[in-house]
Amino acid sequence: MKSGFFRRIFPPPEFLSTPATGMDVSDESIHLVELVPAPDGLRLGRYGSEKVPEGVLKEGDPQDMPAFVELLKQLRKKYGIKFANVSLPEQHGYVLVVKIPKMELKDVYSNIELQLEEHVPLPASEAVFSYDIVRGLEPDARDMELNLTAYPRAIIEKYVEAFAQAGILPLRFEIEAHATSRCVIPEDAPGVYMLVDLGLTRTGIYIVRDGYLRFSSTVNLGGNTLTKALARELKLSFDEADKLMQANGLTSDPNDPQSTQIARALMPTISAMQDEVNKHYMYWNTHTDNYGKQRPPIDQITLVGGLANLPGFPEYLEANLKTHVNMANVFVNVNPLEDYIPPIPYNYSLTYAPAIGLALLQS
Repeated sequence: MKSGFFRRIFPPPEFLSTPATGMDVSDESIHLVELVPAPDGLRLGRYGSEKVPEGVLKEGDPQDMPAFVELLKQLRKKYGIKFANVSLPEQHGYVLVVKIPKMELKDVYSNIELQLEEHVPLPASEAVFSYDIVRGLEPDARDMELNLTAYPRAIIEKYVEAFAQAGILPLRFEIEAHATSRCVIPEDAPGVYMLVDLGLTRTGIYIVRDGYLRFSSTVNLGGNTLTKALARELKLSFDEADKLMQANGLTSDPNDPQSTQIARALMPTISAMQDEVNKHYMYWNTHTDNYGKQRPPIDQITLVGGLANLPGFPEYLEANLKTHVNMANVFVNVNPLEDYIPPIPYNYSLTYAPAIGLALLQS
């Protein structure tokens, strides 16, 4: 996207030229990606994924600081991390479009600070925010439209402290939705995209217009919800149910009664996910913007995240939403794939989108 969150708050020192590692932090795992320059563009350097012990983070908020610091220390030693661009869990963040009267650029920050509580349920003293000016710089403009991102200061301070104790310098922090969007939407691509990020514990729904993240929402439904439902239905362990789900998904073979049983067990949660996507899809396409103008319609829906690999799920969404649904290419802004094949399986790469987007901040 146009800028990294907290670029103004944590600007990287000019003398630092070492590529920063993109670190996508969640309750279950930390994904890491390093991009290195090459004659034909960027290439995938070190990458990996490490599990986060249960209880260390809750919705991304550190609950056990000593354990979190120790985990970061282990990652620093294993992957040689010195500098990092780090994701922040979007459950605690706010992404919105704000309209203000046109003013001098030097006055915008203080203006937003004074009226921040009108837009987000956070006192200005307890929030950190950043913004991009989407429109309003034209000589004849009367208003300015800003993309505003705000985050609780207390959680950011925990991250800063943990990374400092672990010996990793965080150059930038960014909400996961921004990083994912930067990764999977072609740079400077016009139009409107809906991204559906299907994770283990939640589903992120993002709308990007002309390169700017305009909307972000999180639904507490994910791969674990599906696996638990299947485990109950078939009386299996969690791991056994997960393997069956990944292999069969929503596909149903008339000659295989178990495949029908699997699809039936998954369908209530899948249907609930589809309803959430459809709700946001319809709202965008039927409501006007801040200027009372009809918004341009969503051009396509792009799936990313581990659950995007679920057999039959893209086809199910496309049939029910009656719009084009495609799978993300997480390397679209890294390197043309005609002459370069990244050393990572495609299905696995879909879980690395936020980390790649964070690493792209250094490119």
